[in-house]
Amino acid sequence: NGQIGYKGIFKNGVKHGNGTEHNADGVIVYSGEWKDDVKVGEGTLYNSHGFKIYHGNFENGEPNPNTDSNADYDEMLCVI
Repeated sequence: NGQIGYKGIFKNGVKHGNGTEHNADGVIVYSGEWKDDVKVGEGTLYNSHGFKIYHGNFENGEPNPNTDSNADYDEMLCVI
């Protein structure tokens, strides 16, 4: 259908709480915490094929491994 999908919690019409975002092919691209429609806190980022490329802290919608000693970041899978 060409649209990104989301399954999870909404607050005031935007993503807020735990949720999972899928690409247009139905593959999970992010699973984790949201606040006011932005990725924050703990989450897992996947590439377009569904392979995990990062698990750890997110700030302002972006991975932030510098704030999380338990971050798992696979640079090789990021280029796929």
